[in-house]
Amino acid sequence: MTRKRESVAPQRQTSRRGSRATAPELRSVLEAARLSPTQLTAIDRRYGARADAAVQAHPYRLVHDIPGVSFQTADTIARKLGTGKVSPIRLQAGVLAVLQQAMRQGHTGLPMPTAIRRATRLLGVPRTVVEEYCLRGVLAGGGAFVVEQHGAETFFTSRVLRQVEDRVAQALADHLSLPPLLLLPHAEDRAGQVATEQGLNADQAQALLSAVRHPVTLVSGGPGTGKSFFCRAVARLAACSHIALLAGAPTGRAAQRLIELTGLPAMTLHRLLDFDPHTQTFRRTAECPLDAALVLVDEVSMVDLFLLDALLAALPLGAHLVLLGDVDQLPSVGPGQVLADLIAAERAPVLHFTQLYRRAAGSSITTSAHAVRAGAFPLLTDDPEAECRFVEAPDPQQAITRIVELVTEELPAATGCDPLTDLQVLCPLNQGAAGTVVLNQALQQRLNPAGRRAPLEERELRIGDRVLITQNNYRLGVFNGDAGIVVRASTRPLQVVVRTAQGDVAFLGKEVEQLTLGYAVSVHKAQGGEFPVVIVFLHDLHAPLLQRTVLYTAMTRAQQRCVIVGTQTALRQAVETHHAVQRYTGFAAALQRALPTRRLSQVAF
Repeated sequence: MTRKRESVAPQRQTSRRGSRATAPELRSVLEAARLSPTQLTAIDRRYGARADAAVQAHPYRLVHDIPGVSFQTADTIARKLGTGKVSPIRLQAGVLAVLQQAMRQGHTGLPMPTAIRRATRLLGVPRTVVEEYCLRGVLAGGGAFVVEQHGAETFFTSRVLRQVEDRVAQALADHLSLPPLLLLPHAEDRAGQVATEQGLNADQAQALLSAVRHPVTLVSGGPGTGKSFFCRAVARLAACSHIALLAGAPTGRAAQRLIELTGLPAMTLHRLLDFDPHTQTFRRTAECPLDAALVLVDEVSMVDLFLLDALLAALPLGAHLVLLGDVDQLPSVGPGQVLADLIAAERAPVLHFTQLYRRAAGSSITTSAHAVRAGAFPLLTDDPEAECRFVEAPDPQQAITRIVELVTEELPAATGCDPLTDLQVLCPLNQGAAGTVVLNQALQQRLNPAGRRAPLEERELRIGDRVLITQNNYRLGVFNGDAGIVVRASTRPLQVVVRTAQGDVAFLGKEVEQLTLGYAVSVHKAQGGEFPVVIVFLHDLHAPLLQRTVLYTAMTRAQQRCVIVGTQTALRQAVETHHAVQRYTGFAAALQRALPTRRLSQVAF
């Protein structure tokens, strides 16, 4: 059985309306709702000859079926077609739209008062109407919604997402409930020998032993605490003991870094699970599981609930799973906070790496990042020779000018870095006067002013530009977050050739829309990668995302130099704002329900 990403879209329902609109009338309603020609064509392609009947029967299905159609647009169409303001079909669509928006923000549900307040505002109906409808949806057998108590908080979610969390929890429970099965004879002795040979510290040696002894092992640690060193030891143990090992990471950038640091033959999780772009499913499933006895996944803080669901479905029963990450980094773009919830559930062995290695302990980047992680203000200087430096620039335009100087002149001269390949500018936001868009325009103008323009209408890319790939492209074998340099472009056919770490790849036609300037990228896009030199733009205008996890994630991308440009107030707000990235999920509770009698204290290392 293949796994597709679940949706919290409303189920088809019928509602009482007046007489149906004729086809021309319906078309005028759709055009009045300002659907684009592309969306109108998509409706015809999606529903075929029954397009008019399908839209009239359930206009809210457009939100789920047609890209770019919002609830508000579908609601305009539905109201003009006769749907009542408090019609059950409208109430359901509105509540599910609120949950869908929450899912896009990383939540798998919301506190019930929050969900009701947002739905009331969206639907424009009395709060009591929404409350009554939600409770009916909870109480009805097989209803659309689920409510559960998380401590003092009432958690409200869609039945679909609750089923995903329960399924993932049960899959983990099935593995954790297996009797201890050592991966090889005399596993403890072999693990101990490798730990000694590789010079592992006590925590690393314990994690290596857990990897061969327990079906699931969690490893969390900050920069410089030896996670990569541990991965090399796992690879060594697997090689000398002939254990079938597979290694993966959520992004191409993270997988490449895993290869470089550990020598493991790592790949993206989508490639590991053999994703089929045509069906949007994974070919590796319970019926066709991974051919491995040990699976190691790095950067698990970036893994969302749906990807973990697919991974566990393809994991052979009896195989061991090692999940590594830094729980203090930004959570996944998709829904869930998988690593944090796995640790909070206290059902699998957890090893926290805290010891800084001598090289890392002497790095002001590492010590400053650990200070930020602990909520302490880092000791920064404006010394041009400092490894970790702060440059005050209160005016946003002045800050951008200073960043351009650092990228094009000062840092290349001081470090010998190539600004196109070794240096990355990071910024919390994309839009606005202090976002990556304006930064990229300024950097493009200085670094590549004479590059021949690629034949694009809406954006300006030039030959020689540094670009970022913004979507997974399985035809080309490149992934969201990969970077490269534009080397060729043509109009007929429309083609842009990008030189990446995997070689030259040609983006054709609409695939070109997957490219954007990459001199400056968001912190989220950089997660999983490391760069010799990093500049972090941190300004008061970034206030919505001035958070500790954002700053910590940005700083830990730097290997040799980290320069923060911006304001002291923004830096202080980022250090002090810790709870702004709270996510509402039910996964930890689901795992505790699936394994009610097992606690971490009962797990023998």
